[in-house]
Amino acid sequence: MSCVRLHNIGWKTYDALVTDLADSAGIRLTYDRGTLEILDPGMPHSEPILLYKIRYDTYEQLTQDMLNQAAPRMAYHKGMLELMSPSSSHEDIKQLFVDIADAMAEVRDADIFPAGSTTFRKRGLPEGFEADASFYITSADAISRQRAIDLDVDPPPDLIVEVDLSSSSMSKFPTYAALGVPEVWRYRGGQVRIHLLAEGGAYSVSNRSAAFTDLTPDDLTQLIATGLGMRRRQWLRWLRAFAASR
Repeated sequence: MSCVRLHNIGWKTYDALVTDLADSAGIRLTYDRGTLEILDPGMPHSEPILLYKIRYDTYEQLTQDMLNQAAPRMAYHKGMLELMSPSSSHEDIKQLFVDIADAMAEVRDADIFPAGSTTFRKRGLPEGFEADASFYITSADAISRQRAIDLDVDPPPDLIVEVDLSSSSMSKFPTYAALGVPEVWRYRGGQVRIHLLAEGGAYSVSNRSAAFTDLTPDDLTQLIATGLGMRRRQWLRWLRAFAASR
């Protein structure tokens, strides 16, 4: 059974979810003084929970109620809402990607602003996501001075990272494309793929990063495998040497 627990959820939001899920068999909701528990008995433990026919207004209410909460992470695409509570393994891999981006930027004396798991939405689009990690590079200085990121006026992040350890997660690429994210590093099954947004609005697999042109998918795959096998201090020293050699 898969379960996610949300805190500081208002009654209005809970009521909206109950309405949206009226025809959804199997999903169970329990609510007690701001704590909302969503269970899917048909999904294995730790798998993402997928909810269908969710209104965008309901998604917006959820994001407002969950401001400053790190988990679960949400993605929304045309009525489908995914909620995922990251495992410790998931977070370990995510941190390695953050380390890689930081190290590559540092040796090049390049500005980089990590936007973390910021909720990215844009008025008028039924889309939204919280990346595992996200980075501003070309506009890092300007974005770093802001208190909040608003895609109605701000550009999307130059690079996002998606760590996919599940077997049932929804494809977020249509959402990334709708919001104009130029580059995605996706980790799945021990391999990293680099996806670049093409003019037609779809992603294509690339053999080189646009944000860090010295990096290939094979480089990233090997870096993650190496980082998972090292103690943190040893990994950071090794990574700095690798970045300086590129």
